[in-house]
Amino acid sequence: MAEYVGSTRDAESRSLGPDDWPGDSFQKIVHELEQTRYKVASLHGSMREAANASSRSRIRSLNILDLPDELLRAIFEQSRKRWVSTENYFFIPDYGNWEGIKDIKNIRLTCRRFCNTSSHLLLRHIDVSMRPSSLAHLEEVARHPLLSKGIQAVRVHLNYFSAHLATDMFHFTALAIMHLEDTLDFYRFDFERDSDEQPFDIPREKLGPAIEKAELILEEWSEFLNVLRDSDGDPDIIEEEIAKSREVAGLESVLKDGAFVQAIVTAMSKMPTAKKLFVGDLFRDFEDGRRNYVKPFVDAVEDPEGLAAVGTVRALDWDAARSKQLDDQPKEILLQLLMTVFDNHIPINYLCIELSPAADLSIPATQEQLQQLAAGMEHLRVFDFRGSASQTGGGPIVDHGPEQIASFGSLISACMGGKALTRLDVYLSFALDDFAPQPPVSMGSLLVSRHCPNLETLRLSHFPLHLSELKTFIEGLNGPLCINLDNVLLLSGTWTEALDLIRKKANWESFVTRQRGAECDDMSEEETLVIFGKDSFPSFGEEGKATWYVRGSIKDNPLRIREGTSAS
Repeated sequence: MAEYVGSTRDAESRSLGPDDWPGDSFQKIVHELEQTRYKVASLHGSMREAANASSRSRIRSLNILDLPDELLRAIFEQSRKRWVSTENYFFIPDYGNWEGIKDIKNIRLTCRRFCNTSSHLLLRHIDVSMRPSSLAHLEEVARHPLLSKGIQAVRVHLNYFSAHLATDMFHFTALAIMHLEDTLDFYRFDFERDSDEQPFDIPREKLGPAIEKAELILEEWSEFLNVLRDSDGDPDIIEEEIAKSREVAGLESVLKDGAFVQAIVTAMSKMPTAKKLFVGDLFRDFEDGRRNYVKPFVDAVEDPEGLAAVGTVRALDWDAARSKQLDDQPKEILLQLLMTVFDNHIPINYLCIELSPAADLSIPATQEQLQQLAAGMEHLRVFDFRGSASQTGGGPIVDHGPEQIASFGSLISACMGGKALTRLDVYLSFALDDFAPQPPVSMGSLLVSRHCPNLETLRLSHFPLHLSELKTFIEGLNGPLCINLDNVLLLSGTWTEALDLIRKKANWESFVTRQRGAECDDMSEEETLVIFGKDSFPSFGEEGKATWYVRGSIKDNPLRIREGTSAS
């Protein structure tokens, strides 16, 4: 057909007859086939347009399960973002009344797909303490295929059960009674008020019986203490009572052969999103732990033994142990945990350490260990350290000499990170304890050796240092950055020079409040409030003149103006 149809021979030169020359008939057939092909293609196009124009819902109704998993996760995330903050959202306690957590619990019960795409939001952090039950819970979460993927932070509590108390039943009982009395006083006050409000969101008909049970337990403890006094420390009685404490008895197995530290590191290796590590014995959001006993009291109304264990077998923070003249704080666990975490390449980029003062601040660390620790912190982006002064008001006066301060400072320095650091937050109230028998020692050496070109936030609070040390550190930073100085003690130099120095690198979020030393020692209270303000975190419009100056809001250094006024 192609040969004849494509022929270009002249019609007059044709020598074949009509029956021998099929070109004309073939041409007609080809044309008809071409037209048919165009029609079929047009029909196909019309069908596609009709399918696109017609909503799929006319074929099958769409529902939320038609969304991909990524969008479902984004939707469920909003139920948590309503009440969380950017830094401490994973430490809001759950008494079952928080809307976000309740919503996630209900979402998980809807269907298997919802459960798989929302379960990672149920737990954002996990607390682990030196108890077998706590380690068992940590292991359970780490093994869970869904919950483990949502853990963003691990908080390790270094509160401990003193071995001295475990072998001194008289001392143990006296402390148990004191603690239970304080706890009862705390709840009686709100429970006995003439108010329609529910104390701690617990119905009165439930909290009342719990308090009565606790009072009965307190009476039994008091009678037992009298028996101990009369028995003059009978070893049979002491041995029998120690055996009743499952938590104290289980502590030995927890700490044996580094099992506590290894359990934490093993669990963190199974939590791919756990990039934040908090270690300490007294965290900011734990209002001395008393609120944590509300729910156990209510749950244990019919379980006096369980209530006795919760209310009396209490782990001590280091300061409480020091005030009770106990010197067996497990400080070696702090170094061991940090070393093991980074030796196992756990990808931590946020490290927070919060400690109360122990009887002895010296940390048993060799120079080689400190160097290894510093190398492991090179990728750290945030370092937050809080070393609190004594809060108990009891026990002997804390006497942390220069050697202890230097030993403790070497550990802090090794943990502070390097070039990757974007936020540095250091609070050292233990170094400025007004009741300490010795004058403050400069902690500026922690800053001098650091090179942090990417630093975005610097916060120093209750920090003693020399102006020369502050100058060396700040001049090595790339500005502008947020610089917050609160209650910093200047051991040498002047705050006039310090404000000029800070202004060169500070941004509009910076503030300088409640400073000490140098010119501040000669100011009246009224003048101090005008220049430095009264609040650690001043609200807009309540800042002092020093803050306005370092932000660039005013031209003249308020301390230099003060000097001129004084001279005149």
